[in-house]
Amino acid sequence: KIPIFHWTAVGDSSAAGHGNTYSQSYTAILEKTVTEAFAAAGVQFVATNHAGDVWSGMELAFCLESIVGKDVDILSWDFSLSDPEDFSNPLSPGQGIDPALLGERAGRVMNSMPFLFFLRILSDMLSSERIRRLESRGAGTGTLDEDALSELILTFPNQNSKWVPKSPPSIDKFNCGGVIEG
Repeated sequence: KIPIFHWTAVGDSSAAGHGNTYSQSYTAILEKTVTEAFAAAGVQFVATNHAGDVWSGMELAFCLESIVGKDVDILSWDFSLSDPEDFSNPLSPGQGIDPALLGERAGRVMNSMPFLFFLRILSDMLSSERIRRLESRGAGTGTLDEDALSELILTFPNQNSKWVPKSPPSIDKFNCGGVIEG
């Protein structure tokens, strides 16, 4: 039996591919990009995207195992558009959940603790401390906060400029006149 490596993305419309077709979401592009490499190692790579406009982080965390299942190797979390900017304030807009608390939940309801990949989270001290506690208990985590993401985005060619280098499909039309597609 071939082992399966599961990448699961959850999030708001940004994670779903905001502004693009579903097949152009970063989850779909990731699957197309790495499937062959995993197959060469004898592993099937499966990426599923459970993102969309209607989810908030809080809703998803409470129903995590019902929505994504219990066999997840990497859980990618991106609720930057729908969740609040201040997790310490329960009256903040949105019904968000601190990403580290999602990690706690994932570790309790899934068959094994998935690697937690947090996209576009705020780097506040409380979240950072909670993520360090998850790591101290054996959870793998990776974060790409707003500052790091902004810096990375500046490296992508602007598709509206007069001269545009040939870009691979995964980043083609990513930067359109300074507007970043999800």
